[in-house]
Amino acid sequence: MRTNIIHISRVAIAMLALAAPAGAQLANASAAATALAGNYTALARNFNAAAWNPANLGLPGNSRFSLAILPVNASLGTGPVTPRELKKYDGQIIPDAVKRDWVNLITNEGGQSMTGEAGVTWAAMNVGRIGLQASTGVFTSGKLSPALMEVLLFGNAGFNNGTPKDYVLSGSMIDASVLTTFGLSYAQALSLKLGPMPNQTFSVGATAKYILGNGLLTGVESGGSLDGNPVAVRVNFPMVVSDTNDAISGTGMAFDFGAAWQAGPFRAGAVVRNAFSNFAWDTDKFSYRPLVVVFTADSSEATAEGRDFAAAPAALRARVKDLTLDPTLAVGGAFTGFGPLTLSGEFRQQLGTGLKLGAKTHVGVGAELR
Repeated sequence: MRTNIIHISRVAIAMLALAAPAGAQLANASAAATALAGNYTALARNFNAAAWNPANLGLPGNSRFSLAILPVNASLGTGPVTPRELKKYDGQIIPDAVKRDWVNLITNEGGQSMTGEAGVTWAAMNVGRIGLQASTGVFTSGKLSPALMEVLLFGNAGFNNGTPKDYVLSGSMIDASVLTTFGLSYAQALSLKLGPMPNQTFSVGATAKYILGNGLLTGVESGGSLDGNPVAVRVNFPMVVSDTNDAISGTGMAFDFGAAWQAGPFRAGAVVRNAFSNFAWDTDKFSYRPLVVVFTADSSEATAEGRDFAAAPAALRARVKDLTLDPTLAVGGAFTGFGPLTLSGEFRQQLGTGLKLGAKTHVGVGAELR
């Protein structure tokens, strides 16, 4: 078993990412990948290859055997107003001019987006060019509408020079899912050279995945309002939720296909995750919850009783069927010719509007010093 004794790493640049999600339902099991801000498609070896790029199992640098048990990872992201912007005013009153700039930015972007994920790898291993991994991931994504963000930052009058106004609060949304995935990877080196560089190795690989959908919640604010005079708040947030008493609410298979190349200090890799997938949710195990909350100066009322899935709005029923696994393209490169310093870069793009398993777009570079 190969063991890296010390990792002292710093992220140089990481755009649209706060940690190291692989952008796939197999969880990241690598501390080095986290330190490199998720720019690991060209570098993953050993038990990490199944999650990042199965073709890497066919390149030099892999152990005959490696094993990881119970690595845990988590990440959070939000934008266009980022945690870095909020940190500037930690312990201070945020100036109105800054908040107005934020509201305008959020309005132009169509809302304040949020993503979060956490994963545990029950076990990951490789035996030569064969990789195995079992993991469970929790994935969340959502958006707060521009009107709601304006109310949160200014109240119902501050943005309007002290005069209360009416707001339509529709447009906020949330998706949350839990997936357990079992992956089996294999790679094969090929006698293919790209250019005149010596000591080249080219490899292709694939991962077959069996996915269990453990749970799903999705909802969209569709009729919320805030009346300025007299003050009245109405929240209308219909949701569809899988049965919490059933551990499996969806099943299916998916396949990743990758290629990898190495020559001297240069590394490159490309992978299409979920290139083919038939994963689907079982809507017989879902219920509809029409969350309605009304506040006035004199009264309050709340309704959230469960109903049959068939009673949900058509758009919400269609959304459940659309929240499946879309293909994600990842292309990465790395250079190891600076002695103890490794540089890596990566581009990832999720195609489609299905489950978000990380940032929809990732562009970043990272550096590792050993």
